[in-house]
Amino acid sequence: MGLHDADWQSSASFSNPNAYTYVGSHGCVNLPPDKAGELYNLVKQGICVIVHW
Repeated sequence: MGLHDADWQSSASFSNPNAYTYVGSHGCVNLPPDKAGELYNLVKQGICVIVHW
């Protein structure tokens, strides 16, 4: 699983709870570019990240 920026997605898709049905991924967590940068600055290599859906 990957956590990465998804600059190819429109900002509307990040606020639409049904967007995964037509712009979803195959396991990665797509983030708005600004949020990906924020997350990168918050975590350190080796930290355990638990993702709930």
